[in-house]
Amino acid sequence: KYKHGKRHGKWIERYENGKLKRKNNYRNGKQHGKLLLYYDNGEIEARGYIKNEELHGKWFSYYRDGGLKNKRNYKNGKLNGKMVSYHKNGRIKNRKNYKDGKTHGSYVRYHISGNLILKGKYKNNRKSGKWVECRNGRCVSAFYQNKFPHTSKKRSRKKSKKRSRKKSKKRSRKKYRK
Repeated sequence: KYKHGKRHGKWIERYENGKLKRKNNYRNGKQHGKLLLYYDNGEIEARGYIKNEELHGKWFSYYRDGGLKNKRNYKNGKLNGKMVSYHKNGRIKNRKNYKDGKTHGSYVRYHISGNLILKGKYKNNRKSGKWVECRNGRCVSAFYQNKFPHTSKKRSRKKSKKRSRKKSKKRSRKKYRK
């Protein structure tokens, strides 16, 4: 339907095979309301809400076989709140939190077997605090400040500058001795 020359109301798109491709709503020419996206096999690909052309509220994405891929929240087009992703076998792949579109808060990632791979926290899209990484049953931890491990790059640069100065002094001394 059109209202004043703009899309308005429910809209349906189909694949060439006749199966549903998308169902959505328009208000005065802008997407607004429930949105459903489908794979060409008829399974739902994603579902959620749009508010004035922006993703808003709870969203769910699915694998082609219908299994849940992830669930996430949006606020005015930006990720906001908890996001959980799943492996194809249904086990949790990762959990993370967002604030105004940036990763903020706890983060956990799991192997397809369910074993922990990585655990820590983000602050404004940067790793912060203690992080634990596990491989082959062994876990190692590191402490992050502003995305970098606690032993900051500034310190290592200073040490390398001091070493290079010492080496250049030794070289210059050798030249004068000859």
